[in-house]
Order: sequence, then C-alpha cells, then structure tokens
Amino acid sequence: MEASIYTQFIQTDAIVRILAELGGILCMYLGYKLFQKGAVGNSDFAASKGDLTFKIANASPGIFFALFGAAILCIGLVKPPRLNPGQGSNPPGIDGLTALHPSQK
Repeated sequence: MEASIYTQFIQTDAIVRILAELGGILCMYLGYKLFQKGAVGNSDFAASKGDLTFKIANASPGIFFALFGAAILCIGLVKPPRLNPGQGSNPPGIDGLTALHPSQK
C-alpha cells in the first residue's frame, strides 16, 4: 500500500518539528550549563521593530545560547510548515492542499 502525499507530508512535518524542538531544548540546556559553569564575556544584543525595543547588556554567552534555543522552540511551535501549490515535484493536476482533500472539492 502506497502512502498518499498527505500522509507523507504529515510524517515529514512531524519529523521536522520533533528535530527542531529537540534542537531548541538542547540549545537551552547547553546555554544553562554554560551559565552555570560561569562562562564569562560581555556581550550585548539589541533589536527593535517600530516602537518596540529589546536590549540585553553584559550577558554571558550561556544566556544568548539559551535564548537562541527558546527562539527555536517558539518559532517551531508558531510557524507550521506549508504545502504550497506549484512547489516541489507534484505531478500535473495536483495543486497543493486541494489535491490532498478530494472530499472538499
């Protein structure tokens, strides 16, 4: 029995999400261990968008590593992968999600 495109997409999506979340958790853990060991360094970070400004000053490398891991976790949870029509190696006549849900045509 051959798996449908929809099933393959769901399986790939699950694998990508699990690996991304494990990578984020690993970065957070290693950042915590760096912070715990007392790795020193005067690092600054500033970001702004419009009126919103975010700044971290005189932070250790472990803090940045842990924040990077947290960002990976948040982005992985908030932005799901999409199956866009016309991308990849879809056979002719298959146009993205409409081909995956023939009952909704």
